[in-house]
Amino acid sequence: MNRGKMKAKTDQELQQQLEQTASGSHEVQAVFVLRPPGSSQKFLTPDQTLTMVENLLHRLQQETGESPRDYNVFKNLGSFVVAASPAFINKLLEQDEIASAMANRQPGSALIPPHHKRPV
Repeated sequence: MNRGKMKAKTDQELQQQLEQTASGSHEVQAVFVLRPPGSSQKFLTPDQTLTMVENLLHRLQQETGESPRDYNVFKNLGSFVVAASPAFINKLLEQDEIASAMANRQPGSALIPPHHKRPV
């Protein structure tokens, strides 16, 4: 449950996307990294990750009356991606289970420019 103790680290791109779509009906896609429970555990097992995401999304659906359009759990990475309204994403960011979040869609090209080009 949200105890208000910890706030998820959020990248600037996600913050901008949330601000730009807050008044509209557009969805936002965000990747969330889970915080392991307790201070002694550094990583989540795949089963823990799956259970934590399902419980978290179910709890927020009950609280908000809203569901994400889509989500995918990266159980071996302790993270998941969600496509939902800005309000739902903001609610996720407030949860103690979330360590960090970033926009799923980042600006710029994925192409890595060549260095030291030479004719072939």
